[in-house]
Amino acid sequence: MSAASPGAYDGIVELIVKEYYGRVVERIGRFLFVDGRLVRLLSFHRLVRRESAQKMYVRRRVFDKMLCYIKSLGELAEAMVKLKSFDLNISCCAYWDPSLASEIKRARCHWVERGKDFEKHWYFDCPICGNDACKRNVISRESFVFVDVDFEDIGHLEKLYPKIVERLRSLNICVWFKLSSDRGLHILVPLKSVKNLPERISPYERALFQVAIGSEIRDALHAELGERIRVDTSHFLDYNASFRVPFALHYKLLLPSLPLDDENWTTAFSKIKKIRAPPEKIISDPEVHISSIADIADSWEYQWEITDSTEAVGDLLHKYRDAARRMLIRESITYRRPKHPPEIIELLRRGPTLTQEEISLLREYFRSIGYDQKRIDRIIKKIAKK
Repeated sequence: MSAASPGAYDGIVELIVKEYYGRVVERIGRFLFVDGRLVRLLSFHRLVRRESAQKMYVRRRVFDKMLCYIKSLGELAEAMVKLKSFDLNISCCAYWDPSLASEIKRARCHWVERGKDFEKHWYFDCPICGNDACKRNVISRESFVFVDVDFEDIGHLEKLYPKIVERLRSLNICVWFKLSSDRGLHILVPLKSVKNLPERISPYERALFQVAIGSEIRDALHAELGERIRVDTSHFLDYNASFRVPFALHYKLLLPSLPLDDENWTTAFSKIKKIRAPPEKIISDPEVHISSIADIADSWEYQWEITDSTEAVGDLLHKYRDAARRMLIRESITYRRPKHPPEIIELLRRGPTLTQEEISLLREYFRSIGYDQKRIDRIIKKIAKK
């Protein structure tokens, strides 16, 4: 996605970066940097105008390789202005080398096994990969599992939030909650809550946690709330899955992604309802909206605690490991038609002129290469009609 495409908020991006992010960027920085080093893949979501389409606005992802080399919060602000984007997303994985992680692609992480009559393809199989730097690129303690949930009705999230919290805490997994919009919720599971993990793991190993924990959370929420909740699982198989960093602004609504806890969640919903506005109103008077959201985010207090998830997560890995591996490596097998001997090919070409003896010869040949009787009968019937 090119930042040159016309964005709905292009005219006020600099104002957003200066007046909002200038006040909260330090709160965001703790999720991006460890010991002064960038440990995340960064990207943005951007609202683009589509005047001629059915939808006036559409979301587009923005990524530039330069984002892998950000060294300071000041450089991050400059990148936002350059790319005309402010909805900052970070990878669930914390990476020792984010630029190396940006090379995780289907074309690169691809294996093929060819047999006599088949060809098997599979992908993203870190355990057998020879790239040791990539296999040890994920910093386990700084990484997350992420689940994205949404509701059709704006009021449902506030009403059902206590049930969501209660249900997920019964899983004995450490979960953190934050708003993603006025009707959406991001659920984070910090892997630092799982003891005895190696300091460095592979993207595949983090993805195993994602599928196992994410699937259990999805099933628990569906069992509790049914069709009232939508759990987005599209990112479960994405080794570079990302989420909106806490306090970043929603690409369309310009609402801050506020962290929630037992003390502040009712206040969060109340404030979000008061400041929510459509893009047209925000653009017409941006200073008022930006000042309001900056005041909220700058003074926002929250407490995210670490509880021990080790035993529960271990049980989930045991439960889901085999299914998760099948999902993650995306194995596919295609079978090739065997090449028939010249004399058989000649008989097939002759079709209706074959004698009974020659048809018997064909049947015997097809049985010898493993065709079942129904398949043989179809072939004979087909060539007889030529």
